[in-house]
Amino acid sequence: MRWLVLGVALMLSAFPARAQNNPSQNSATAQASPLDGNWRITGDLERKVYPAISMSIYVNGKQVSGWGTSKDVCPTWGGAYTADFRVTGTIEPDGSFHLRTSAIPYAAQLTFSGKVPAAGATGWEGHYAFQTVPPAAGQPCGIDRSGAFTASPLAPLRGAFEGKVMRLSPFPIPQEASADLIQRTPTQLRLTVALRQGGFLMDERKPSEFYPYLTLTGTIRVENCPCFTGGKTIAGTASTIEGEMVKVRFEMDDQSEIYFQGTYSGADTGLSFVAVVKSGKCHGLGFSGTLNPE
Repeated sequence: MRWLVLGVALMLSAFPARAQNNPSQNSATAQASPLDGNWRITGDLERKVYPAISMSIYVNGKQVSGWGTSKDVCPTWGGAYTADFRVTGTIEPDGSFHLRTSAIPYAAQLTFSGKVPAAGATGWEGHYAFQTVPPAAGQPCGIDRSGAFTASPLAPLRGAFEGKVMRLSPFPIPQEASADLIQRTPTQLRLTVALRQGGFLMDERKPSEFYPYLTLTGTIRVENCPCFTGGKTIAGTASTIEGEMVKVRFEMDDQSEIYFQGTYSGADTGLSFVAVVKSGKCHGLGFSGTLNPE
């Protein structure tokens, strides 16, 4: 079960810090840009057309910021290479722009170039490069992809999703958790999530940079779990959608939290996810499955 511990650790690190109710977080009020939105850049995550790259983009004056997810198949051993990313850049006087991820050793580097579309446009064209740095000792995968793309808008995430999901039991069970309550949780149980995509929320706690997130709000209901019955999203930037990647933090009725991460490509594909309980008597308990539209 080490995979579960590792997966949970990676999942927790992907979430933004819990938002605080303070003046440094404000709704984005700059004049809307045709680039603002949630976009499929290339590929198709649901149909396994790789590389699959998608991201949310927000423009503030000449600054551009994007949060997204990428997935490809490693050419050396065939396994999946998945990475979340943040890109930043600026818009030039002629409307062109270049976005890139930070240079992190042994991580995938993504760059995008394009031109701001006209007002009312339903897409925009550009060029991407998806590369890992030259392989080093222990580097599991080398990716070198590039090409032209036409970005298309992703359908907003709005609605309720439900279904039977699998219980994922932690191993070992954390000391602060109740082994009895975790073991009494059914191996299959029904879970319902209702989510609504909102607008961009700006987190300006770093004065030299801006961090806009495309936020989500909603509720969760869990049947037959002895620790809790339901909860709601934490306010602020704790719950976001970044391209096809959904990251939600629910505060439950026993004061624990559920970290929920999944993918959403459209209403006809459902919501595939993995979730883990943080704190409380069911700390470490997980759930996994696909929820279908109600």
